[in-house]
Amino acid sequence: MRPWIGTAWESSRILLGCHSGHFSLPSFRLEEVLWLAETSGVATLLWLTGTYLEPDQAPAGLVRNLVSRIPAVRRNCLAALCDTLADGLTGTNAGWTYDSTLGWINHSRYSQRNPQSHLSLLKPEDFSAIRKFFA
Repeated sequence: MRPWIGTAWESSRILLGCHSGHFSLPSFRLEEVLWLAETSGVATLLWLTGTYLEPDQAPAGLVRNLVSRIPAVRRNCLAALCDTLADGLTGTNAGWTYDSTLGWINHSRYSQRNPQSHLSLLKPEDFSAIRKFFA
């Protein structure tokens, strides 16, 4: 999964991260995923996999809410699927902080949203667009 801000016909699309074998995470803060959950549908579950939750954030309720929206999930598989998804979201502290110029940034060495990461392709104006998108 590669979450972008922008549309395919815009030249200024912004890559927020990549969730694959060559990952660039986290792409989102939990608050951003919750915002996306309020403004969109089932695909929000995919966005949730692009975040690392802080140790004090309990993902079980959110994961169950999002998984229960998927019509094809059998009710007898719901708990196992939720547990598996929640396990992958915890344990890594990205250390999100708010920068007055760039907006929300993190300290994960592989994240696009870490301006200090050598792997990040984002420019200062990209961070500004991300800040405006999630405002």
